[in-house]
Amino acid sequence: TFDLALMTFVLIPMAFDSTELMASFHWQVACTTLDAFAAAQLRPGQTVDLLSVDTEGQDALVLEGARTLLASRRVTVLEFEFIGRGYWRLDHPEQRRLKHVLEALEGFGYRCFWQGEQHAAGGRLAHANGRYWCDAFQFRARSNLVCSHLAQVLAVFEGLAVGPNDNEPAPTAEPPTAQPNQMHDG
Repeated sequence: TFDLALMTFVLIPMAFDSTELMASFHWQVACTTLDAFAAAQLRPGQTVDLLSVDTEGQDALVLEGARTLLASRRVTVLEFEFIGRGYWRLDHPEQRRLKHVLEALEGFGYRCFWQGEQHAAGGRLAHANGRYWCDAFQFRARSNLVCSHLAQVLAVFEGLAVGPNDNEPAPTAEPPTAQPNQMHDG
């Protein structure tokens, strides 16, 4: 079950596509990390069933602020957006690379999948991390990823995935193990 405060926090972030609109407003809001929020609001052992992050290019920062939650596998399903804005931009001085975020998530035990658009891939999923990673994934278009560590959820994701699945023999090399501070490469 979700605490109403947690639901409100997850739903609050909004993005405006209009720079002019944003320039005309000045808001002062209290900010915190998801780790700090969870430490204050979740009971010991309580988990988050779904954490959906869509912050128009700031998603990697939100995930960095949720390292402890993710490393302790207290998030069952994680969804986030990868888009050519904000910290995902190639020209951003503190750019975040999707590859490093996915390596960190894999190190925490999460497997991630690209979410296909209904019209393009019939709503299917495609593997994104681990042995499926390819540098061409570092493109800058809009796409969402969904991740989990829970076997029952991953079985459903595998059933929706196109291409080879993780029931096939694993490669001989061990996947990289990420430490919590490796989500950011700079």
